[in-house]
Amino acid sequence: GCFDEFNRLEERILSAVSQQILTIQHGLLERQKNIELLGKSIRLHENVGIFVTMNPGYAGRSNLPDNLKTLFRSVAMVVPDRKLIAQVMLYSQGIVSAEKLAGPVVDLFIMSQKQMSKQSHYDFGLRALKTLLVSAGGLKRKAIAEQKSISADDLVGVERSVLIQGACNNIIPKLVAGDLGVFSTILEKVFPGSIMSKISDDGLTSKIDEICKSFNYIPDEQWVQKILQLKMVIEMRHGVMIVGPSGVGKSSALRTLKALYELDDGVKTVIYTIDPKAVDKEGLYGVLDGTTLEWTDGIFTSLLRTILANQRGESERRHWIVFDGDVDPEWAENLNSVLDDNKLLTLPSGERLNIPENVRIILEVDSLEQATPATVSRCGMIWFSADTVSIQMCLQHLLGEVRSENLIGAETGDLSAIPSAQVSFLDAIQSMVVSDDPKASSLVQDALDFALSSEGHIMDITREGLLKSLRSLIVKGIGLAIEYDENHPDFPMSGQHMDNFARRWLLQSLLWSFSGSASWQVRGELADLLLRSSGMMLPDDDEGGSLADYRVRSENGEYELWSDSVPRMEIESHRVTATDVVVTTTDTVRHSEILGAWLESRSPLILCGPPGSGKTMTLTSVLQSVQGVVLGRAT
Repeated sequence: GCFDEFNRLEERILSAVSQQILTIQHGLLERQKNIELLGKSIRLHENVGIFVTMNPGYAGRSNLPDNLKTLFRSVAMVVPDRKLIAQVMLYSQGIVSAEKLAGPVVDLFIMSQKQMSKQSHYDFGLRALKTLLVSAGGLKRKAIAEQKSISADDLVGVERSVLIQGACNNIIPKLVAGDLGVFSTILEKVFPGSIMSKISDDGLTSKIDEICKSFNYIPDEQWVQKILQLKMVIEMRHGVMIVGPSGVGKSSALRTLKALYELDDGVKTVIYTIDPKAVDKEGLYGVLDGTTLEWTDGIFTSLLRTILANQRGESERRHWIVFDGDVDPEWAENLNSVLDDNKLLTLPSGERLNIPENVRIILEVDSLEQATPATVSRCGMIWFSADTVSIQMCLQHLLGEVRSENLIGAETGDLSAIPSAQVSFLDAIQSMVVSDDPKASSLVQDALDFALSSEGHIMDITREGLLKSLRSLIVKGIGLAIEYDENHPDFPMSGQHMDNFARRWLLQSLLWSFSGSASWQVRGELADLLLRSSGMMLPDDDEGGSLADYRVRSENGEYELWSDSVPRMEIESHRVTATDVVVTTTDTVRHSEILGAWLESRSPLILCGPPGSGKTMTLTSVLQSVQGVVLGRAT
């Protein structure tokens, strides 16, 4: 038996195992037919042998105890002859000029490893080389099928071109922007006269544009190229890593590709998303009861069993199991035999589950700093840089999404049923959200840049988090406009009234969504920026006031001091010390308005502040005022 990655076991377990291996070896030396292990008599075959493989020095690996080392003969593996391996593999793929091409393609990988920047998601080892060589064979067969007749001299040229294309298809998707130029230089040096090529397919691109329109995505060339790269890698590898910071279109690209496959061949694709850090390793893979020896499946194991059982036609669908979370060796190392050519999940119960051809394991992460090279090398890699999705694309998507969402509860996508107030509101703020001039930035973009560059935030912020908060407040404003029209059917909000309300509501929304977690100084600076860029003015009688002191009235679209909306209240003497009494102030009114908008949109939120600042009191009063919300507490 061969025990792969043996030193992933804990050191105390390895020490205990050594006693059992010693018993087996003594039994073989004395030619015993039976030996005793763990109190049981077990038949011993005379030809039994124990082999282990291990990667010393990796994260999540243990050192072999001395009493275990003495039981094995060490064999050190040397660096393999990549050129010879590449030559044999190219011949096996039908490449007749394999001897001529093997050297340059190996040099391409060696030079890339030496000259490119050091990134945690880069891998130029044998597995990556093998993927390239296999894909080159497929590209050659496709090229020959498209040409009816081809001469021997032309065949050599075709083989060279498909190898270059395969190299671009395999290496470019994982490169950061700074290494693209380096790769182009290396490619020119190794294959003189060659140029770096992108994936192009006009038929697929037109279908992607159509799908993006239905999802309100913006089919920018760089993002569409990532979708095509993702499609190519998923077709070549059953294990794929999508790497990049949050908010750069990774999940959206996966969703678009799913729709593309279903549109292209009609085969349904099912995505199962798992957060591997939300459960422990036993909850993910399963656990064996030490007393009863009863096995209980984990989430991943249960999914695999369901697919393998094929009780509801699972074999006729694509299945993408997405691990959306940090790649920690604690759980990811157990996937190594799943991600490599074995395609096998071995369970502690002794079962071995094969990974079917229609299943893909996709790891969606923002960084691979904690991942081991063993895991990285087993996966196809797609890198999404921070500029894959621009701010302009995010804002266009935000507007398109709100335009197509019916806020009064009718079917989404039925544009004829969308209230006129919703359309008018969005038309009024369109130019402030998305600039008509591609070279100029909009008001929202300037405010977002300011918020992201400010250092006065109490917590780390992200572009997507700020835009999500802004969307909730815009939807709240649209809801107020719709409510006004329902209460005033004869005189709906329109014209100057709608323009004033929508634009001023946008300024209020920008202030609180972009600087809600910032200090009052940052809020004041952002308020000044918004008023200066929009050209709007506060009421004339308040020269020293700030935008944060005002709210917008839907009745006339004008500003009103928050302090004017604080209701007068009388508290009975015996209720003064009660803990549930909320004394309404300007701050409680202001915070309740903002928090209510986020809660109504079912957006998660965090109240951050020192003890005694009124967090629980404010949140409790808001929750009690929101319809359909049952208040529960947890510590």
